[in-house]
Amino acid sequence: MPKNEDMIKKVTLIIFFTFTLRAHALVSKAECTDVDIRDNMNEQMKEYFSTPRNQGLIGWCYAFAISDLISAQIKRPVSAMHIAAMWNQKVENNPFMRLSWELNRSSKSTLQKFYQGAYTAQALKHISKQNKICSEKDFPFDPTNLKIRSTIYDFKKLEKIKKTLDESPNLGYQDVKHELEKLTLLADIMDPQLINILKGDDLNNAFAKIALKKCENKELTLQEFKPKKIKAPNTLRYTGKAWERNLAKQKNTKNFFKIINSLLNAHQPMILTYPLNKVLAQANVPHTNTVIARKWFKNKCQYKVRNTFGASCNLYHQNVITDCNRDEGAFWISDEALLQIAKSINYISN
Repeated sequence: MPKNEDMIKKVTLIIFFTFTLRAHALVSKAECTDVDIRDNMNEQMKEYFSTPRNQGLIGWCYAFAISDLISAQIKRPVSAMHIAAMWNQKVENNPFMRLSWELNRSSKSTLQKFYQGAYTAQALKHISKQNKICSEKDFPFDPTNLKIRSTIYDFKKLEKIKKTLDESPNLGYQDVKHELEKLTLLADIMDPQLINILKGDDLNNAFAKIALKKCENKELTLQEFKPKKIKAPNTLRYTGKAWERNLAKQKNTKNFFKIINSLLNAHQPMILTYPLNKVLAQANVPHTNTVIARKWFKNKCQYKVRNTFGASCNLYHQNVITDCNRDEGAFWISDEALLQIAKSINYISN
């Protein structure tokens, strides 16, 4: 084949696949009908999914995201705190997981004994096998309504109390009662048995037992569910010729948005994992939120993401997000931007 014909063929292929990739990477207006998972919810659930949450300096975004999925599943707001407690207990009791977390723990971490962060898929799978869970009402993360100083204070204080008990094993309940009474976390469960829980266990196992006391005889029932995960197209490794790689990426992109849109059409949230610094002026660490709505505006399909940094819009990269919904602690992001930042989607398969 003459060189000029060969060149024409290559250029034609490049133009064709570039056009096709763009067409498939975007969600059409017809596919982007308005939908919000709250549309068919009762008032309690609507309020739960409309209220800003603030994780503050505690790295439990995964617990908030998982609580959203389970809350939508059982139609009752569940406790992110209890999810974190159950996961931390699993890590504490698995030597290999514990070693991994301890090796990666930062000396600048807000908390030194409680584990922060999680592999969302593993945590979701672990929670899927539990029978009971506390409600958000019985075990809230932030009982002070976005004044999270008390939550962080409680955990830091609990670490200090535990250290004191370990160093002075002869101390009894009355010796530390005054300090325990300062903790909002323990306000409604003050009991001499607390000293046995704190003395007899490491802090993460103690935390799990405290969680059970918080909602004793009031736990919500969980049915085992099937968690699933799909990696974002941009994170996958493609092989073959350029046109083969482009074609594979088109297919994965189409399937990626098909799953997202199918879940939203069924009024089911999903967990979006992405690098935090891609969206906010924060550290480059994995972050998880929930996608809860879809709407066409500004000539693109936009997705609503429920965040965990309170009712603030100051830290968002305005060139990445489309809009900030301060009153609900959420932001809107286009299909294009979502595709660029996404690492994975986790969801519950019914």
